[in-house]
Amino acid sequence: MSTDEQEVSVRVINEEYDRVLSNPDNLIMSEDLQELMDLPIGKEDEESSLFVDTMSITIIDNDGLGVSVRGGFSRLACIDDDTYEVEVESENVRAPFISTLEMYKRSPKQSSQTPTPLVLSGTYESELESVDVLSWSVEQSGPHTSKLRLVFRSENVIL
Repeated sequence: MSTDEQEVSVRVINEEYDRVLSNPDNLIMSEDLQELMDLPIGKEDEESSLFVDTMSITIIDNDGLGVSVRGGFSRLACIDDDTYEVEVESENVRAPFISTLEMYKRSPKQSSQTPTPLVLSGTYESELESVDVLSWSVEQSGPHTSKLRLVFRSENVIL
């Protein structure tokens, strides 16, 4: 083995050691798997090391599976007696979540016959057995961040 080959292999090994040791959670996964799991794992910078209230909104789709949006808590408001508004800033608002919201928004007869469960988790925890989706919106709030706004009606909300 020549000196150049040895230096290259030592450099590669050192880079791998640095990558493993700089991961305090001991989680190593591909970017594709991170995207599927919707878990932001990466190098921390000054901005991400600041404490941010997080929230996850989960709703059940046609197949009975939960689809979620996870991100930074932005807003929770009671608009009327039984009407609430939730805002979450997320890096990834997926199409299955939006299509599930749209399905429940378009079919109020179906949602009154079949309960639409909604789970809010994070800083404010609530498991709602039945909600009526009144409106939703997604807008870009930063270069890589979207803000999801969800307005829903539900009785007996306890946070």
